[in-house]
Amino acid sequence: MELLFIVLIAFFVSILFSMLGLGGAIIYAPIFYWLGLPLLTAIPMGLFLNAITTASASITYLKLRLVDTRI
Repeated sequence: MELLFIVLIAFFVSILFSMLGLGGAIIYAPIFYWLGLPLLTAIPMGLFLNAITTASASITYLKLRLVDTRI
């Protein structure tokens, strides 16, 4: 049950932060740590989720041709 709660929190934080254009790792790591994950697990997991969010946004912008790929 706790894992489901962590996944739901990460999902909603990633949606919110991707709309705002912020890196979610600044909030993922403290939330995961407060929920009981070891700090040395929470930090890399937050950075990994941040990378997934960034990749998703990048793919979306590339598909919409909003990126100048000539440079």
